[in-house]
Amino acid sequence: MRSFRQALLAITLLSLFMSPLASANSEIYRVVEKDGSVVYTDEPAPDADAEAVELKPIQIVPTLAPAKSGSTGKEEAATPNYAALTITTPEEKENLRNPTEITVKTNISPELLNGHYIRLMQNGREVGLSKDGTFIIKEPYRGEHTLTAQVVDKRKKVLLTSTPRTIYVYRHSALFNPQPTPPIAPAP
Repeated sequence: MRSFRQALLAITLLSLFMSPLASANSEIYRVVEKDGSVVYTDEPAPDADAEAVELKPIQIVPTLAPAKSGSTGKEEAATPNYAALTITTPEEKENLRNPTEITVKTNISPELLNGHYIRLMQNGREVGLSKDGTFIIKEPYRGEHTLTAQVVDKRKKVLLTSTPRTIYVYRHSALFNPQPTPPIAPAP
């Protein structure tokens, strides 16, 4: 019951504060009922023991006009329309056997602007950033790998993404280490 009264009080106070009809000079009174409940009102009963409540002024924050599309700032004006970003090596579905490193090369058209980089992603994780589009993946794990190149700005906002490229890395198992068979000795 008490939480209902508190909710009712909050709604009443909000409606008083938000009401466009409430004048700046109106008084708000706090009245304690006989049962101990507190009521806020702008017109207390004549026989009620009411005390005036001093309210803080309502703070009004003006809204900002939204930015016009196509002109959000100087950086956007400098953003070129990159025509293409491709991974040139390794080949799609290439099988790599026991590599110590994989060299990944990309091609972009037109050239990168200052502050833009090519980021290589391997299985959704960043490998690194490059200005020339060449990356080296050291000691890759065996299995399937998906490579994706992205053009990013200084804040790492993605501007363009390449088509994913899948490669396969094969490694000998440590368990696969055949022992040489000793020669069979002739019978005596």
